[in-house]
Amino acid sequence: MADFWWRVCCTNDSGLATITVDVTDGGECSASGEVVVNQRPPGEEKCLKITIIEAPGLTHDTGEAGWDADVWDGQTGYPPSPFEQTVVPCTNFGIKAIIENVDCGTLSNVNGLIRWGEGWDPDIGERGTFVGGEDTYVGALAEIVGGDKADGWCLGTLIEGESAIVAWTLHCEAPGDIEIVVQAEDDACTNPGNTLHGNTNYVNIPWTVHQQGAGELNVVIDDMDTEICTTCPGLQDFTVTATVTNSGDAIVT
Repeated sequence: MADFWWRVCCTNDSGLATITVDVTDGGECSASGEVVVNQRPPGEEKCLKITIIEAPGLTHDTGEAGWDADVWDGQTGYPPSPFEQTVVPCTNFGIKAIIENVDCGTLSNVNGLIRWGEGWDPDIGERGTFVGGEDTYVGALAEIVGGDKADGWCLGTLIEGESAIVAWTLHCEAPGDIEIVVQAEDDACTNPGNTLHGNTNYVNIPWTVHQQGAGELNVVIDDMDTEICTTCPGLQDFTVTATVTNSGDAIVT
């Protein structure tokens, strides 16, 4: 038996990589062995990664690759994003996330979950706690619509290096900011599962969606002509002066 050593340098955070060693005697006798290593950024010690990749206000820097950074004209006040930062009641918005099994081994019956509320603290409770109150499923500020799964999407088995996409459509019910959290469980799907919160690195989580009130126009007639000829032939012009005020939150165009 003989030991052979190589010093290998990790050059990027490419994730899982296979190193193969081949041995031969120069003739017909040969053998090989493999080992899989996980190359990841320093400090990324948890084996699951969940990233919100689409949401109101996500920019080209934090969202999915390919978003055009030039869509912002610099005047509207919105960030460079295909989605406005703020939503108003009676409108829908989408949340999409990617759940990646970096090196958790094989995860079975993985379930992707969405929660929202105010003041999420990841260090309280077994899956984090909304210290300002959790609104999930209540519908006070938002609710899931379009037939999307309120109890989560069953993703089945995720092996190491595999990822899956989850998405929901939410409906803004009332003004008020909400923090959105996407999480995962294993051994779930058909029964209460085991939270993977302690094994998860979160990116863009929690993500705050600003829900403001709709525009509300009020019209006050300030002045108008009181003497109008009702017996004159044809149409008669007269002047009305009014003040229009937007007492709501959203811009009215």
